[in-house]
Amino acid sequence: MIKSILSSIELKSFKTHLILGFSSPVDTATILGYIWAFSAAPNMHKSFSLSAEPVFNREIMNFKSEISFKINLLKPALKIFKLLTKKSMIKLILKSRKLFKND
Repeated sequence: MIKSILSSIELKSFKTHLILGFSSPVDTATILGYIWAFSAAPNMHKSFSLSAEPVFNREIMNFKSEISFKINLLKPALKIFKLLTKKSMIKLILKSRKLFKND
């Protein structure tokens, strides 16, 4: 069930822009170097964008993000319908209805 829900979500685009500045310009350059290095491969995909801008004269940590995704609700709905139409599940529902009816 969880697998069908997760497979029904499709990431359309992920865009993030970071503005970073630390107390030391060396720390700022080091951290941004790591960010640029690790984001190089994912940035090759057209729907993914991670950019970073250094600020050397003050401490700042700011970001802007835009994430868009598509959710296909038909897959989980069909999975639930298929689950509810199984013979064992129908018996379980009928038994639980009888239990709640008697209370």
